[in-house]
Amino acid sequence: MNSDKRGFVDFVYNVDKMNVVFALSSVALAISVVWMIWADYDREWKYFQREAMRLDQHKTEVELTAANEAVDKNQLEAIEKEAADVEEAISARDAERQPVLAELEVIRGEFYIADQNLKFEKAEYDVVKYEFEEAQHSGHSDETAEKKQTLLDMEKRMAEMRLIKEEVEKRQAAANAKLEEIEGRRAELEGQKAVLLKETALLERRLQGLLPIFENEFRNMPMLDFISPTVKIRQIVLGDLKNDINFITVPKVDRCNTCHVNIDRKGYEIDWETATFENEALASYMADTYEEDERIGMTKVLASHPDLDLFMTSGSPHPIDVTGCTSCHVGRDRGVTFNNAAHTPSDQEEKARWERLYHYHKMHHWDYPMYPSRYIEQSCSSCHQGVVDVPKADDLNRGVHLVKTLGCAGCHKIQGYLDLRKVGPDLSRVSAKLDGPWMQKWIRDPRGFRPTTKMPKIFDLQNVNSPESRAISTVAIHGITEYLLHHSETISYPDPPAGDAARGQSLVEKTGCKACHVVGDGDDYGQQYDLRNFGPNLNDVGSKMTAGWLYEWVKDPTAYYPETLMPDLRLTDQEAADITAYLMGLRNQDFENRRPASIDTKVRDDLALDFLKARMPVLVAQDSLAQMSAKAKDLFVGERMILRQGCFGCHAIPGFEDATPIGTELTLQGSKDVGKLDFGLNPMNIPKTRHDWFFTKLKHPRVFDEGKVKQFADKLRMPNFALSDADAHSVTLALLSMSKTFIEPGGLRHLSPSEIEIEKGRKVVYERNCQGCHIVENEGGALRDQLVASYVADGQDEAGAIGFLPPNLHGQGAKVQPDWMFKFFKNVGPVRPWLDVRMPSFGFSDGEATDLTTYFARLDEQQFPYQTVVEKTLDSKGIRAGEMLFSADIYNCWTCHQQGDIKPKGDPASYAPDLKMARERLKPDWMAKWLWDPQQLAPGTKMPTFFGDALTYLPDNMARYLPPAEGTTPEYGVMQANTDSVIQAINDYIIFGLHQNVRLSQR
Repeated sequence: MNSDKRGFVDFVYNVDKMNVVFALSSVALAISVVWMIWADYDREWKYFQREAMRLDQHKTEVELTAANEAVDKNQLEAIEKEAADVEEAISARDAERQPVLAELEVIRGEFYIADQNLKFEKAEYDVVKYEFEEAQHSGHSDETAEKKQTLLDMEKRMAEMRLIKEEVEKRQAAANAKLEEIEGRRAELEGQKAVLLKETALLERRLQGLLPIFENEFRNMPMLDFISPTVKIRQIVLGDLKNDINFITVPKVDRCNTCHVNIDRKGYEIDWETATFENEALASYMADTYEEDERIGMTKVLASHPDLDLFMTSGSPHPIDVTGCTSCHVGRDRGVTFNNAAHTPSDQEEKARWERLYHYHKMHHWDYPMYPSRYIEQSCSSCHQGVVDVPKADDLNRGVHLVKTLGCAGCHKIQGYLDLRKVGPDLSRVSAKLDGPWMQKWIRDPRGFRPTTKMPKIFDLQNVNSPESRAISTVAIHGITEYLLHHSETISYPDPPAGDAARGQSLVEKTGCKACHVVGDGDDYGQQYDLRNFGPNLNDVGSKMTAGWLYEWVKDPTAYYPETLMPDLRLTDQEAADITAYLMGLRNQDFENRRPASIDTKVRDDLALDFLKARMPVLVAQDSLAQMSAKAKDLFVGERMILRQGCFGCHAIPGFEDATPIGTELTLQGSKDVGKLDFGLNPMNIPKTRHDWFFTKLKHPRVFDEGKVKQFADKLRMPNFALSDADAHSVTLALLSMSKTFIEPGGLRHLSPSEIEIEKGRKVVYERNCQGCHIVENEGGALRDQLVASYVADGQDEAGAIGFLPPNLHGQGAKVQPDWMFKFFKNVGPVRPWLDVRMPSFGFSDGEATDLTTYFARLDEQQFPYQTVVEKTLDSKGIRAGEMLFSADIYNCWTCHQQGDIKPKGDPASYAPDLKMARERLKPDWMAKWLWDPQQLAPGTKMPTFFGDALTYLPDNMARYLPPAEGTTPEYGVMQANTDSVIQAINDYIIFGLHQNVRLSQR
């Protein structure tokens, strides 16, 4: 209608321009769609999966070739030849075979109809039967009668149908028999061939799914890979393991095996040092396919887990569908690219390689990246709680041990470590033991006296090493010494009796001292923080303490320090004097020649004033200082320095009984935000990660003060423990394990009641260093080499020296009666009195003795605590049988075994325990097993094996006391007896006969 108005347009835009815009938009959209499709197809994880499939294809082809070569060609040829003959015979009778096949086809149809008719009738019958039962139950008599009649009619029809089905089955069986007669051994030969080619057939089917053929490629093509792809995201939902996300917890969803597709598969094991597959074919393929950097990276991505017996596989304790990967490695569980999975390189070389290969960069805003491989064990304690040692987590166990041994919980509050005793000696009576000059030299430089000491270096470290700071340190050390001596309880110890140093050395070497202490010429064992470092190194101890104190200490350690772990060796006065004489001769002359630095009184006054000003106004502080005597200033400075440095964390010090730890709480240190860690000016340029900060702090505790301007009171004060790199890494691991955990109860490792009791016993074994002397659970026995060396030096041969070692405690629960064991722990007495080494008296509480007794019983799965030993009274014949078996004419038992106070007749190196104690000490069942085969129960024992067969030969005069074996007659002065009856006779004599003889002799 606007056509008469020239120039009028019905659009508010230019159509030509819009066409151009639409065209360009369409092109851009098309490009974007193609780009999107390609980006999806070219995802990083898809590349890894395709490479994994190519590797799997190569591996399968190699295995298929090997399997084909392994086939017995002669056997296969024979089967195929015979099969060809059978096929020829079948072809000759084809005229007979075809009608049979046709008949079978008809019969199959008839059978199907007959079977279906019977099944449907049975279904209808069940319905009617239910209706009949309901009607009968409801009392509807008419309906009941009707339904009953219907059931009878249906039963008749079912019987007829069953007959029809059976007739069809009969004809089918006859036809099959006819067909089998015609075809002969065809099925049997096919089965033989299938068995022979089973492995190759499996590999061929597997290879078919890996080949780059259309049906495999089609499933993974862009826009079609939603149907049934083989290249896809793989994820494991770990319901019991959680992530903390913005104050809520969500289940972990691990996608690590999207790239690490072989992580739970055997056959892809590698040498992790060289990143080379152990399988030569795979190693060769990787070397031929990739450049070196990519080969290393791809090999690690496609490798099996290094410990499939422990992790990943369904048969391991940590299957992948239960524990996943990030429960141990940490990192971002849902990440599917190299960077957003939050990987962390183990070293700079690996970081550089990752940057070249994967454009690696640290993922920002993710608080818990993966830990380097050396720190993987940090997660073990999240699930394994309530145990002394986590199984197969040696580095973590080492770190926890060091945290306990070095007394970290003295300065830092750590949940789970609150009940630990102080690791340093009690200083409340220090004046009875040490003098002032020695204390000053020791406090300043502990390792100058004892290089292996646990006492850390506090003064003259890098942030307090200027002349001014060293002067302050001198004042502080003087003040600490004055404070400790002033507040020490005064005890006077007289000089000990005269001792023989040579005898003392022998006692120290053979009594058991070296199980806990390093001591003596040539014993230069370093500070390993292990069994033989349980107590202090005693070399040079003569330069440290007074002879009177040392004498009283070795006689009764608890008299000086009731909480000491040093046990009582029940030394005589002369033995104690001999040991004292020996130890007092071990001196450090260089340390004795040192002189403590003199204090600058002005520095002391300035330091005291600084301490006062922190508590009161300046003028009041100055007045207070003016009123103090020199002695008071020393004591005040000493008190404040003890408080500042936290000396009371390791030592019992009068006046600091209720002082709180000076360090930051470490309970959740492994979860601490990295941004809250004080890197200072980062003088060592370390990566800003928890583990790097922890490690550096342990190795260089004051380094983060470098370059900063601080007052003395504000400077870092953590001491230096001189840890080796390995130990610093172990402690770092322990600190990382102190983290938040979000694990449901189902994800934890719950101990059974028996395991809880075992762990209680292990705690006592650990705290008392039992493995210093004994082998317990196949570990320990640190003293053994020292004892053997000592006896060999005395002229004993090495084999004989072994007879003087502490016993191996393997199997004690099965061996020893629990009542005796408990009493022994409470009141130690000699079991092998000829040994020089002696079991100390530890002063166990009832609880500790019970825990140990239960521990040994549970280790050997013994009934505990109540066990009945059936009493038996031997007649004179039984006692005489035992006496003769023990005599020199047969087994000569008394040559080695002690009888009460009667010593054995043989070599002391072969002495064995007093058998008169066996009634109360040993379990009869164990004794029988021991007599049968001592080497099985205690490999290496000197107890000979007398028995090995069902029959044992004895002198014929034993026939009066033991019945000959059935069907045998004594002849030529020899009889044969059942070994079981001989062992029972020996057992009865030990348990009952010896006891009866004692009672008879007492009468």
